[in-house]
Amino acid sequence: MSIVALKKLSLCGQIQDKTRILEDLRELGCLHLVLPRDAQDPTGGATEPPQAVVKALRYLRDCPRKRRQVRSAHDFDAAHIARQALHNQAARRVASDRRDFLQQRIRELKPWGTFLLPEDLSACGLKFWFYIVPAGIWSKTKKEGVVWQVVHRERGHIYLVIIAETEPPPDAMPVPRTHTGSIPLVDLEADLDRVERMLEDLEAQRESLTRWIDLLEDALAAVEDEAVFRQVLRSTSDAPPLFGLGAWVPASATGHLEALAQSRGLALLIDDPDPADRPPTLLKNPKPLATGEALVSFYQVPCYGTWDPSAAVLCSFALFFAMILADAGYGLVLGLLALIFWRSFGQSPSGINLRRLTLLLAVCALAWGVLAGSYFGLSPSPESLAGRLRLVSVADFATMMRLTLLIGVVHLSCAQLAQAWPLRGQPAALAPLGWVAVLVGGYGRWLSGDGDTGWGWLAPTGEVLIALGAGLVLLCSGSRPLKGMGDWPRHLLDGVLAIVSNLSKLFGDVLSYLRLFALGLAGSSLAETFNALAGSASRTLAGAGLLAAGLILVFGHALNFALGLMSAVVHGLRLNYIEFFSWGMRGEGYPFRPFRKQEIHHE
Repeated sequence: MSIVALKKLSLCGQIQDKTRILEDLRELGCLHLVLPRDAQDPTGGATEPPQAVVKALRYLRDCPRKRRQVRSAHDFDAAHIARQALHNQAARRVASDRRDFLQQRIRELKPWGTFLLPEDLSACGLKFWFYIVPAGIWSKTKKEGVVWQVVHRERGHIYLVIIAETEPPPDAMPVPRTHTGSIPLVDLEADLDRVERMLEDLEAQRESLTRWIDLLEDALAAVEDEAVFRQVLRSTSDAPPLFGLGAWVPASATGHLEALAQSRGLALLIDDPDPADRPPTLLKNPKPLATGEALVSFYQVPCYGTWDPSAAVLCSFALFFAMILADAGYGLVLGLLALIFWRSFGQSPSGINLRRLTLLLAVCALAWGVLAGSYFGLSPSPESLAGRLRLVSVADFATMMRLTLLIGVVHLSCAQLAQAWPLRGQPAALAPLGWVAVLVGGYGRWLSGDGDTGWGWLAPTGEVLIALGAGLVLLCSGSRPLKGMGDWPRHLLDGVLAIVSNLSKLFGDVLSYLRLFALGLAGSSLAETFNALAGSASRTLAGAGLLAAGLILVFGHALNFALGLMSAVVHGLRLNYIEFFSWGMRGEGYPFRPFRKQEIHHE
C-alpha cells in the first residue's frame, strides 16, 4: 500500500509515424499524458459519447430480465440497435400513459355501470347530467321539476343522473357535476386490454434487445477511445518533421518504454520529478485494501510524495461503523444481506469493492456487538456464553467516554505520525511529533482527574508531555529558513500562531469522537425501547397482542437498523475525512489517468 513512484518522460519522434507511435503507447497503457494548458485532458472524460447509444444502454440495463448476450459482432449495427431501443422506450412511455389514463377513467365510471347514451334522446335536445352527491347533503338537492334517477350508492355517496335540456343551476345541486365522457365502460375496458397486450409485447421486445448490451458497451467504448485518440493526436507538440510528447510513467514501466523507443527510433528522456513539479497520484494496493483506496479517492486524492491512507481509513472506518451500529444482531443482518446480494454486487469492480466492504463491516459490527453484549437490544445473562464474552457496556458512560476519547487520540496521533514520516530527517518533522505529545499528555492529564479515579499518577507525566509537545510545535512550525538571529522572532511567531490556531481545533476534533459513544448509545436505547413496547403490547392486548408485538419488533428494528446504517456510514466517514485528513494529509493531489483503451467488464 503506497503511492507509486513516477518518472517524468519526454518523447520525440517522426511526425509521419505519430499515429503508429501513439497506438503503441496506448497499447502499453502506462502513461499519464501531460498536455498543453489549453488542451482538455482526453483521459478525464472530456469527450462526449454518442447520446443515443448511452440512453439506449441505460434503458436496456434497467430491464428486470435480460437475455443471453451475443458475443459475435457479425452484422451488428450499434446505431440501429440504439434506435430500436429508444423507439421501444418511447412507445412504452406512450402506452403506459394511455394505460394509466384508462385505468383512472374505468375507476371513475365503474360505479355508474355500463351504459350507452341514447341517440334519440339527444335528438330531442335532452342530455344526461351526472352527479356524485354525499349522502349527508342529499336532502339539499332540489329534485322538483326534473327527471332524475339514483343508479348507485357506495360509501356514503349517491350516484345521481338527471335528464334535462340544460345543466341544472349551481343553486339546485350542492356539488359540481361529474364528467363521464361519451365512451362506454365496456369500450374503455377493451381498450385497456389492448394497451396491456401492447405493453407486454413492448416489454418482450425490450427484453429481446438486452442480448446486445455487451456489444453496445464495446461499441460505445470503441467510439470514446477513438475520440480520445484523435484528441491526443491534436494535442501533441508538433514541429515538422518531429513531434513531442510529455508524460508521467511509473518507474517500474520505464523498461517497456525504453524497448519501444529503441524499436521505433524514438528520442526518450526519463527524469526524476523536480521539486517544482506536481505529478499525479497513482495508488497501488493489494485487492483486500482496494476498498480502502476507493474510500480515500471518493473524498480526496493524496498528493504525490505524501502517503497512502487507504489501509488506515479502511480499518478505522470499520471500527467506527461497528461502534455506532453497536449490535451483534444488526451486524448479522448486514452480513446476511451481503450474502444475499453477493452475486449481483460482483458484476463490476466497484460492486466487488462494495461487497467486500459490506462483509468487513458486518464482521466488525458482529464482533463489537458480541463484546458489547447487545443482540437486537437484548442483553444476555451473565452466566451464558454470550454474557461471558461481554467486555463493555454501551450504557457505561465513564468507560465509553474514556474509550472513545482514547480512540480519537490514537487516530489523530497516527495522522500526525503519518505526516511526519515524509519529513523525517528535517526539523519540520518535529512539529507533528509535538502535537502527538500534546494529544497523549492531554489525554493522560484528563484521565488523571482529581486523583480519585486511580489514574492520578498520570497527571505529572501528562503535564510534562504537554509542555514538551508545545515546545516542539513552537520551535519547529516555522517555514522560513533560519539564516541568522534576526529570523528567529518571525520563526517563533509562526510557532505561536500554529499553537493558537490549532490547539482549540485539536481539542474539538478529539471531542468529535464522542459521537461513537453517543450514536451507539442512542441506537441501543431505541432498540430496547422497541423491545419494551412489544413486551407491553403482548401483555396488555388480548388476542392481538402477539401480532402487535411482532409488528412493533419488525418495523421498529427495521427503522433502527436503517438509522444505524445511515449514522454509521456518515459519521464513520466524517471522522476520517474531516478530523483525520485535516491532520494527516498535506494538500490534495489529482489521480493518475493512464492513456489506454477502456476496460469493459462483462458479466
